[in-house]
Amino acid sequence: NTTENNKNTAEKLLSTGYFSSTDVKVDDNNLILILQENPIIGEIKVNGNKAIKSRAILGNLNQIGIASENVFNPVILNNFKNNLLNEYQSMGRQQAKIDFKFEDSLKNPEQVAILINIEENPSVKINKINFIGNHVYSNEKLSKLMKLSNKGFLPFTTDNLDQNKLRNDLENIVSFYHENGYFDAGTQDVQFTQVN
Repeated sequence: NTTENNKNTAEKLLSTGYFSSTDVKVDDNNLILILQENPIIGEIKVNGNKAIKSRAILGNLNQIGIASENVFNPVILNNFKNNLLNEYQSMGRQQAKIDFKFEDSLKNPEQVAILINIEENPSVKINKINFIGNHVYSNEKLSKLMKLSNKGFLPFTTDNLDQNKLRNDLENIVSFYHENGYFDAGTQDVQFTQVN
């Protein structure tokens, strides 16, 4: 079906992220592509960030093609947003938010300015670590295998939730069980309970 093929071709072109609209037509056995390109990127600004420096964010954007004078690609920008949110979450900032705002350039109507607004929000603190299902080794023994703890360096302080440290801690606990003959031991689930 030629109409279906044309529709599929138009959708594939649109999914590249380089075009704001696409259409495919056939006229006297000639394939006609009608494309509206996305604008060129003018300037990029980052607001609200402290934990991750603007220079690092802009450098990463540049590496993936989101840079001044390049064609604006919302697909790539959205993938970057997800990766940046994952980075914030690995730092314990589970409530981080990232929004984009786009403004047309007054100097050049074919350019768009990208404003990246970041709400880092405070790091999640560890109030308490509970173990469920451990019968042979006590909570205290397993806690000593972890770098993360519900106590910080000073009394009444707590550690920030760091996903990378948590992953390493879980691997240490499983390794400890394996080294002591419990080869079927594993960590099935980690649950987070919010405490106000």
